[in-house]
Amino acid sequence: MMAEANRIWTSLHMERTNMLFAKENYFNEMCTLGTFKRQMEEKDFSKGFDPRESTNSKIAQQQLKTDKAETEYKTSINNVNLVIDQLNTVYKTQLNRIQASDEGQINFVKFIFEKLSKVVDTTGKSFRDRSDEIADCAQMISNETDIRIFIEHHRSNNLMF
Repeated sequence: MMAEANRIWTSLHMERTNMLFAKENYFNEMCTLGTFKRQMEEKDFSKGFDPRESTNSKIAQQQLKTDKAETEYKTSINNVNLVIDQLNTVYKTQLNRIQASDEGQINFVKFIFEKLSKVVDTTGKSFRDRSDEIADCAQMISNETDIRIFIEHHRSNNLMF
């Protein structure tokens, strides 16, 4: 269970990192394209030669680079969204299974304490005080309270949940 959860978190981190790189690349390519277009508009064509042809080819090449960077950025966003969907289904299911297992263990401990209390109670008056203490301890066990306290104590600082 934990291996699957770790795999999902690692995948999310990797896809998010790829997305950030793709985003930066896309915005850099957009800035370069804008610079080329501004340079084209500022050229003085009155001197007799027409540099538009070479500038137009530069703009066309840069437009292709920008389109490719945009596609990569959109793909990386989709990949992050897919991992988040996986996180919402698989990871939460794993956490619910872990919590159910913990609840079962807590209930088992409570059951054992109650049985121990009955055994100690039957051994006689000399153990009566101890059996009352054990019974009180067993009554104080609650899987909801114990799990809530554990979660609050070990809560992640991640704002995602």
